[in-house]
Amino acid sequence: IARINSDGSVLKILPNKPDKDPLIFEMHKMSMTAVGPNQPFQYESTLRNPRPPGLIHAKGEFGPWNTDDPGSTPTSGVYSFRDADLSIFKGISGKLSSDGKFRGVLERLDVNGTTDIPDFQVRTSNHKVHLQTEFKAVVDGTSGDVLLDPVVAKFGKTTMICNGGVIKKKGLQGKSIILDVHLENGRIEDVVKLAVPGEPPMVGKIQFKSKMELPPGDVDVIQKLRLDGSFGVGNAEFTTPTVQKKIETLSQKSRGIDEDEIKDERIVSDLKGSFILRNAIVTFKKLSFMVPGAAVNLEGTYNL
Repeated sequence: IARINSDGSVLKILPNKPDKDPLIFEMHKMSMTAVGPNQPFQYESTLRNPRPPGLIHAKGEFGPWNTDDPGSTPTSGVYSFRDADLSIFKGISGKLSSDGKFRGVLERLDVNGTTDIPDFQVRTSNHKVHLQTEFKAVVDGTSGDVLLDPVVAKFGKTTMICNGGVIKKKGLQGKSIILDVHLENGRIEDVVKLAVPGEPPMVGKIQFKSKMELPPGDVDVIQKLRLDGSFGVGNAEFTTPTVQKKIETLSQKSRGIDEDEIKDERIVSDLKGSFILRNAIVTFKKLSFMVPGAAVNLEGTYNL
């Protein structure tokens, strides 16, 4: 057949596992050319992505259809995704755009792409952050599961590397995001801006690693986000002059400098520890704060 148009059709992909829900795509526009048995055909489509809502434009090659094993059907192409509204997820907002290419078979597609969110914001913060990523992924087109290896995310002067996946966990309705997150030589002020309103209380270098899980559910992202990790902040200074002055005084007195000899001195602080985040509350353990002449060990919680 020279050409098939099927605008307004619905594509339903049935999984090969009975406990998984089918993938359903609304094909806003769809055209196929040179369609026949035992040969690939060219396609161009615009499909509606449900979450986050937006239109994906894709074109490439599909087939030949493998009747005995549909998941082994070859497919390749390029895609663009524009103006996806992230506010459908409680607790975050921003408009996402993405471009990429893919190749493989239906149940294992190798995808390389980028995303750009110029106005990403978490509800608990009043800061909009320009968040960009580059990613490599393996997508199971029969189930929608995604393995990410890696995702390189950039915001401000900070680069974060993530590995993991978006998968369906047994007993949960919807998919969970599970990642190992690593940050080297980032900036504490960039990280704080993601979740905390107002000006960051501290500036300095940060190292961070954590296991992250974001389960499904129609609740605020910050409420369901789970983290378990450790961090270190070096050469840090407090942004409030009165607080920084108290830190300098603490350091000088700890080193035996008399009250009348205390002077202006640039004092930097080191902070490190481990933490767990559950239900928007960070529980710190083995938290240590150090300045020249003094070290303070702390435990406690911080409510985001």
